[in-house]
Amino acid sequence: MENYVDFLVKKKITGGDAAKMAVVAIALVFIVASVGLWLGLASAFVVLVFGGYVAWLAITSITREYEYVVINDHMDVDEIIAGRHRRRLCGFDFGSMEICASVHDNDKNAEMKRKFTKRYDAASDPNAENARFAVFSGEEGIGLLVFEPNEKILDAMKMYVKSKVF
Repeated sequence: MENYVDFLVKKKITGGDAAKMAVVAIALVFIVASVGLWLGLASAFVVLVFGGYVAWLAITSITREYEYVVINDHMDVDEIIAGRHRRRLCGFDFGSMEICASVHDNDKNAEMKRKFTKRYDAASDPNAENARFAVFSGEEGIGLLVFEPNEKILDAMKMYVKSKVF
């Protein structure tokens, strides 16, 4: 019997993300106005259409979603960028996991302050109420995953490594 559970979390837009969107919009207005003054109205319209498309791509690429997939004793975390592109952030077997606990658990929080080869932030907000961290050994060394699993994901993890999930 195969155990399969998945869950999707949308990253919240931060102040830095909003600033990036504003910079892109201001740059587009500046470029269109400059071209309009320099080459004329027809050229400005072409630049507006092309620049608008590029700005739309840039602004929408700021939106991120994270998908957690558990298949038997393996977990994969994918990042979905603007609903158009998917890339694998990390994957690990539960046997290589050292600990999984809440980021707000003061007793286990010292584990997050260790030195890691790779850190993966796959939560809507790293300080969210149900944010958790997992420390695991992978191909690139020891990794830290900050994520927001639901109860089904946690139950699937506990099925294989109950002593490591807090």
